[in-house]
Amino acid sequence: MKARLTPLAVRIAAALATLLFFLAASPSNAQELECPACHEIDIEKFDASVHSFFTCSDCHVGAEELPHAEGVREADCSACHDDAVTSYQEGIHGQKRAEGLPAANCTDCHGDIHAITPHTEETSSVHWSHLAEACARCHSTPEISPQYPAIVKPVEAYLASVHARAVAEGRHGAVCSDCHGNHAIYPAADLRSSVFHQRVPETCGVCHQEISAAYKESVHGQAAAHGIRDAPVCTDCHGEHRILSPQEPGSPVFPTNVPLLTCGRCHNDVRLSEKYGLPLDKV
Repeated sequence: MKARLTPLAVRIAAALATLLFFLAASPSNAQELECPACHEIDIEKFDASVHSFFTCSDCHVGAEELPHAEGVREADCSACHDDAVTSYQEGIHGQKRAEGLPAANCTDCHGDIHAITPHTEETSSVHWSHLAEACARCHSTPEISPQYPAIVKPVEAYLASVHARAVAEGRHGAVCSDCHGNHAIYPAADLRSSVFHQRVPETCGVCHQEISAAYKESVHGQAAAHGIRDAPVCTDCHGEHRILSPQEPGSPVFPTNVPLLTCGRCHNDVRLSEKYGLPLDKV
C-alpha cells in the first residue's frame, strides 16, 4: 500500500524545492551568459543586491542571444516597480526628463542597478543617513545650476540645520524625503507638493505632532487652512532648509530675534496692515 503525503507535507516539500532552486541558481544568475566577460559587473555586489535572484535577460530583454542582436533593451524598472515609476514620471524630475532637460533618474538616486540594496540598509545610497549626500549630487552641482539656478543652495543650508546634525549623530532627524517625498516630488508651488504652503503644517506635524496641533488651533493655523497665503506656516518662522534650534542665536525664533526678524516681518508691514487691518503699533 503506497504512503500518501498529507497536504502539509506537500506544501513543505514544494517550499523546500523552491528554496533549493534559488540557492542553487542565485550565485550563477549574474554569470548566466558569462556577461562579466564583456560587461563590467561586480559579481559579489550583484549577489548581495536585491536583484540577485534575477538573470541578466530578465531585465535586459533580448540579451539571451549570443552574439547580441540589435534591439537589446535597457533595464525597464517599471516592469517590477510600476507604482514608483508612475509617481516619478508625474513628479518634477520625471517631467523635466520628459522635456529633455537633465534631472535625476532611478540610478542617480539608487545607484548602480546591479548593486542596489534595500533602502532600510545603511549600504543603500537612499538610506536616511545618506540621503542628503544623494540629493546633493544634483542639488549642489555647479554644472547643473545654470539651468536650475535655484537648486544649488538647499543642501548646503540643510547640512547646517538641527535636522542634519541629528542625522550626523546617528539619530533619525528629518531628511529630504521626509519633507519633499520620494518619487512623486513636486515644486513647492504645486498643490500636490508636501511643502505647498497650506500643507507645510501637516508635513512638519508628522514629527512635531503636539506643536502642529497647537498651531492648527491658532489664528495663523486657521487662516492658513482657509488658504490665506499671507498667514505664516512653520517655514515662515523657522526657515526652510537651515532650521536651527530656538536656543541658537542664528535661529529666527531665538528670543531676541523674534520681535523684528520673525513677527515683525508681518506685523510691521504696512501692506499687510492695510490688507488685514493689523495694528502697526504692536512691534
